Amino acid sequence: MADCSMATTDYMRSPCGVLAVTYEHNCLVSIDWSLRARRVTGTPDPLLLETRRQFTAYFDRKLKTFDLPMHFSGTVFQTKVWHALSRIPYGNIVRYGELALQLQSSARA
Repeated sequence: MADCSMATTDYMRSPCGVLAVTYEHNCLVSIDWSLRARRVTGTPDPLLLETRRQFTAYFDRKLKTFDLPMHFSGTVFQTKVWHALSRIPYGNIVRYGELALQLQSSARA
């Protein structure tokens, strides 16, 4: 098995700012806002190219569902929250209280 510390991060511009896209073991593990883009050298990974393609289509309102390999890592509760968030349909809003009911938790959690 590959070393988990071998994560790869690239940066892409989007309508909501610069996104830092991190993946490891051929799975997307995080997308975060970044203060600025950093230049990445070398040949872009196929997963990164696909992530860019899908995000571009999403921001152009041509894609409503992502089809990227993702790996959720965190506590049991965090993983449940991320899975629940990933099931919210395009354009829908779910309030903290509604999500808490689904997860049998409190909105503050």
